[in-house]
Amino acid sequence: MAKKFHFRLQTVLNIREKQVTEAKNELYEVLRLKFQKEAEITELIKEKNLQFEAKRKTTLKAMEMQSVKDHINMLNYKITKAKNELLKIEEIEKIKRNNLNEALQKEKILLNLKEKKIEEYKKELNIEETNFLNEISSQMYQRNKNNQ
Repeated sequence: MAKKFHFRLQTVLNIREKQVTEAKNELYEVLRLKFQKEAEITELIKEKNLQFEAKRKTTLKAMEMQSVKDHINMLNYKITKAKNELLKIEEIEKIKRNNLNEALQKEKILLNLKEKKIEEYKKELNIEETNFLNEISSQMYQRNKNNQ
């Protein structure tokens, strides 16, 4: 009976697969934060534009005008702050993408090695099978020769 295929580095491959999964999850989390921050920026810009339009269309007293102007300035500050946070998130995203690519490359190396080992195993199996069949046929030939 032929021996079962066993890849010596299977535990390492399992670790690499786990690292790829973790890297993907980390990247997805950063992307979720990025989309959340982009949505926050969009909402702040909408609110600022609404305040600006309201300020333009209505006639306000000086104190109300100053209050609206202060609110718009505060929104501008929040937008700037959110954009800076978005830049930091994008930097983290780059790092996480690089980590994922690196983990994928390491996994691919082991997968390729495993494929090569499987091919070698199949070749050895074919050779053993051929030798076994040759042995059987030669024994049968000897029996037939001896019986005649």
